[in-house]
Amino acid sequence: MIHIIGLNLLLKEKQMIKFNNMSLNNIKSKIYNILFALLLLFACPIPSSEASDYLNQMSLSSIVMFALDNNPDIKMAKEKVVQSSYMVDDAKAAYYPQVKLNAAWGRQYNSPAGGVAAGKSQTNNSGEAMLVVKQLLFDGFSTTQEIKAQKALSHSSKIQADIKIKKVLSECVKYYLDIFHYQRALMEVQAYYKSIENVVGVVSKLFEAGATSRASVDYTRARMAMAHSELTEARSSLNDAMSNLEYLTGNLPDFTAVAPDMLDPENINLGFYVKYARENNVNMILNESNKRSVDHKINSEKGKLYPKLSFQLEVEEKENDGGKTGRTSSAAALLQLNYKIFDGFSRKANIGKVRSQYKELEIKDKKIMKRLKRDIKLSYNQIISLQENIKATDLEIVSNESVKKINDVNFDLGDINIIDLIDSEEKLKNSRVRRHKLEADLYSNIYRLLIETGIIKKYYFCEACRIKDSDEKTAWK
Repeated sequence: MIHIIGLNLLLKEKQMIKFNNMSLNNIKSKIYNILFALLLLFACPIPSSEASDYLNQMSLSSIVMFALDNNPDIKMAKEKVVQSSYMVDDAKAAYYPQVKLNAAWGRQYNSPAGGVAAGKSQTNNSGEAMLVVKQLLFDGFSTTQEIKAQKALSHSSKIQADIKIKKVLSECVKYYLDIFHYQRALMEVQAYYKSIENVVGVVSKLFEAGATSRASVDYTRARMAMAHSELTEARSSLNDAMSNLEYLTGNLPDFTAVAPDMLDPENINLGFYVKYARENNVNMILNESNKRSVDHKINSEKGKLYPKLSFQLEVEEKENDGGKTGRTSSAAALLQLNYKIFDGFSRKANIGKVRSQYKELEIKDKKIMKRLKRDIKLSYNQIISLQENIKATDLEIVSNESVKKINDVNFDLGDINIIDLIDSEEKLKNSRVRRHKLEADLYSNIYRLLIETGIIKKYYFCEACRIKDSDEKTAWK
């Protein structure tokens, strides 16, 4: 607000100056005041809180929307869903009649040839066409089980697409919160660097006036160099976080990350999250879908132990086949029974193999749940710990601010050591940066817990995603 005060002072001075009633000294004094006000107006920087308003604020929901629209892994997963739906149609094809047409035309040489004098040969044009219609009647329900297995796999492919979305959501939250942390850390380091720079300026003037030693100047400049190095590192970290986020979203305009909605997951007991995750975690759902598919495959393999029964209709027409015989036609309706009496125990081995696959998935179920319980407990405990650490850090910040105010007053009075002054500035900066890091970690653990348990899906982030997802599921069906 300093530049506003300077502007008001300037306007006030213009109104008060009356050259006809003032002495030359008064006029000079007023001119100096005006120049000082102009100096304040143009030299004082805009406060960082006002400067940050010029950057677009972009919420986590907006970033997620960009990521879901532009991520190639999600697009590939959706194409796999489309492919799996065609595999179901391919399995269903066994229910329908199989129609086949065979035809051939050409010239034949026959010796002896039919339709001519006995013992003579002949070369003539000939042709034949045969239409075969075959319908499966019974195969031990192997086809039915195979279709159910493919439907389960198609459902699994949709869940795998959801897993890709979950991964993108998790990475998007992580990188966004990194930016949230580093933007605020950069502001704190910039303020710290500016403070050290001001101290260096004051100490340099004191040295020129002979009021301090050369060692004090060298020390403050060394601390300013360290602060500059920290500033460069903070900018680099922010650029890295932005690059990671743009890998998911594509190019983004310059923006300011804002704090996400503050949720309070610790208000619900840990057992609720474990129970909810058992039913809603995408990895658990995927494994259950794969188990259903393998279960149907077991029944499909068992169906191969039964005979296969089918109906076949054949219509054939030939012309001049074997000589000048003219056109002949034939038709047949057949009931075919195929049964493999012995196959070297191949079918039995396939059944055993698929059963083993089912047992493997049951073991995987336990492994997923075990890992899930561990991750949920870690996130839950971290949330509680981080909240306590934030409270402690807030008290530390208040204490460091009080010490800094006292040191600033003592510095103006010339009654403080330079080392103590800079140390108080650094402690305040470190506590504020640590507070931003703890806040980002808190948000990260909250979202990790809620995404991992399946409580938060992409619907949470934007209504447009919900509508779009509904349209996609309709298309997949």
